[in-house]
Amino acid sequence: MDRVQDSREERRQAALRAEIAARLSRVRGELTDTEFSELVESVAQTAARFREIDAKPGAGGTAGPDGPASFG
Repeated sequence: MDRVQDSREERRQAALRAEIAARLSRVRGELTDTEFSELVESVAQTAARFREIDAKPGAGGTAGPDGPASFG
């Protein structure tokens, strides 16, 4: 991956983490900041893995080239 692709991917991941954090903040409950950050990162990693799986030929995934359109 070149620098431009790396930069795009970093921005995509940051936007995804922000979206996840915003959605999960409503049900955060009593999680500490650290616990909440770990949860957001775990969900973001899972979403990235799904995107990788969907991108494989013959995977039959429904996501577009940028992954799921939304978590809503």
